[in-house]
Amino acid sequence: MYDLVSIYPIFGYLLIFLLTPFGGTATLLFASFLAQHGFFDFRIVIAISILAEITGDIFWYFLGAFIGRYFLNGQNNFLSRKMNLAKKFFDKYHFWAIFISKFIYGLGQPVLIFSGATFQRFKKVFTVILFSAPIWAGVVGSFGYFFSLSIFSVRHFLLEAALVLAVFILIIYLGRFIIQRYIVKFLKNNNPSNIK
Repeated sequence: MYDLVSIYPIFGYLLIFLLTPFGGTATLLFASFLAQHGFFDFRIVIAISILAEITGDIFWYFLGAFIGRYFLNGQNNFLSRKMNLAKKFFDKYHFWAIFISKFIYGLGQPVLIFSGATFQRFKKVFTVILFSAPIWAGVVGSFGYFFSLSIFSVRHFLLEAALVLAVFILIIYLGRFIIQRYIVKFLKNNNPSNIK
């Protein structure tokens, strides 16, 4: 009969499998951290994360297909028109969009939902998922395992970098808005060819 100590890792592995489709990077980082400290076997954590990531990606793809079929079918729908424009880009760069989204926290699920909503061929998307999930798990899991003590300081730095980037983008868009709204209007109104 199993004692409670040997049952806990099984529950932990099950929890990793269930949480990875919804927050894969955070889950894998934390599980790798725990593996470094002897709570889990690192190889099992990586294997479960790969399987859970593939399963979750398939779920997000078919959720997108459901959304696309039932909510974006109207030809005059504003969202449908915008999706058709973005679909052209995604058709051309689907591999890189899915692959890179794995490594940008919070972007993986929306990209897969979008690929399902724009009716990308499942075989094409599944191929990218099979290729990218082991690479993602290896990189993120290794980062969590080998840098387990410095994860929290890196996370703080990444948060600051993201805030600086957000402020920079906001300044660019604000500057663009001011130029389009006021300076172009001023130049149009004060054009010498308009004076009669």
